Order: sequence, then C-alpha cells, then structure tokens
Amino acid sequence: MTALDLPARILETVPRPVWVVDGEGAVAFVNPAAARELRYRHPDDLRGRPSHDTLHSRRLDGSAYPAAECPLLRPVRTGEPAAAADQWLFRRDGEPFPVAWSSVPIELPDGQGVVLTFTDVTDRREQEAAAREREWAQARADSPRRSALADRATLTATIWTFVAENATDPHLTPAVLARQHHVSLRFLQSLFSDSGHTPASYIRDQRLTRAKALLRRGETVTRSALLSGFTDAGTLTRAFRRRYGTTPSEFRAGGFLDVAREP
Repeated sequence: MTALDLPARILETVPRPVWVVDGEGAVAFVNPAAARELRYRHPDDLRGRPSHDTLHSRRLDGSAYPAAECPLLRPVRTGEPAAAADQWLFRRDGEPFPVAWSSVPIELPDGQGVVLTFTDVTDRREQEAAAREREWAQARADSPRRSALADRATLTATIWTFVAENATDPHLTPAVLARQHHVSLRFLQSLFSDSGHTPASYIRDQRLTRAKALLRRGETVTRSALLSGFTDAGTLTRAFRRRYGTTPSEFRAGGFLDVAREP
C-alpha cells in the first residue's frame, strides 16, 4: 500500500457516511457506509453521478431544489466549512430521511470540491417530537388562552402566516413572535423545529426572499435591506452571502435584474 492509498483505505473503514463531490458537481468518492445508508449495493454504483441530483434534487414538499441554493455544496462557492441538522436527503428508492451534516471544501485536480459527511437523525427527531408533545401538553395546561392552543398544526400555520405578513418589520424577533401568540420562546422554538427551521432563521429567510425580489427589480442594496426588514445593508449582505453564496451587489451585477417587473 502506498502513502496515497492510505487516506482512501481509512475513509472506506469509517462507519459514518463520507461523500466527496468534485469541481464539476459529480460524485468523486463514496465510502461503503454512505452506499449502505442510501441503499446502493456498492460505492461504484454512485461514483460519477451528479451529486445534487442523486441526493438532494427536491425539497421535502416535492418542489425543485436548485443546486445553487444547496447548503451542502455552499463550501464550493464560499471556500468555508458548513454544518447543520436541517436537511433531508433521498435514498435510492426515493425515501427521504433527515440528516445532520457537515461539508468542507477540498482542492481536487479538477477544481474545488467538497467532502460531505452525514448522519441519519430519524431516531433523534422522533425523540425530540415526543418531547415536544409533552411540552405542548404542558403549554396548553399553563396557557391563559388554552383554546388558542387547541391545535398544534393550526397554531404553527398561523404563526408562519404572521411572519410572512410581518417580516419587513425590523422589530419582529422570535421574542416578539412568542408574545404575540401567547406562548413561551422555548415552545415557539419547538414548533419551528418540526420543519427544521428556528424562528430566527424563518424570519431571516422571509426577509431574504423579499430582498432578492427587490434586487431583481433594480433596488439598491441599502434600499432592499430597509424595505425587507434588515436593519442595514451590512446585515443583509452577510445573511445573503450565507444563504446564496454571493453578495447582494454581486447578485445585481450578475445580470439577475428584472427591471420590467411592476414595483
């Protein structure tokens, strides 16, 4: 065995799934643990496939998930590591499963790629769901407006709608959202965790969606920030870059403007 063979041999024995994506977005390496987790017979069945289309081409609701928005591949664009427990991958038979994941950039002969590791967190989510149900029962018992908490799904939908309608208010925070709906901040966080969001990330994503639309219409970065609920252009720029892998200014300069849209 040569020194060059050793890293690959080590990765093949690691019990956690390891997945390497090359500079073209194709699967360059898969260890046996990843192949088993995804229900493929052999790692060779996956090598060379388009990584995003194989693992992550759609969201849990069935809508398309553009590779440009995939956080697992973001290190290719940013050169910075990323990690979270907020994504769903799809096995060979189409079954989705929730994962905790980490992704780091790596220089490969054909350009910058990523090394991705992931863990199925189905059991963890089931345990968390049981804990949330206990919290729900306690919240109902303690609430001065028990009738308002009669249905968890209805309350969640009401809160999501409220955020969508009020995200442009820069004073909207998770604490304000909790007070508005007569629940504790901790309970609010448990409601959002069902979807993989936090209250803060959902508010931020709503603002980013609006800012992106404003930038497409030709608004300046500063005005887009203020009209979408960010406190200043710097805050928007940092959030926009984390979410989309580019800055608002680069987005505007990249030919994404749609000035024909109605204001």
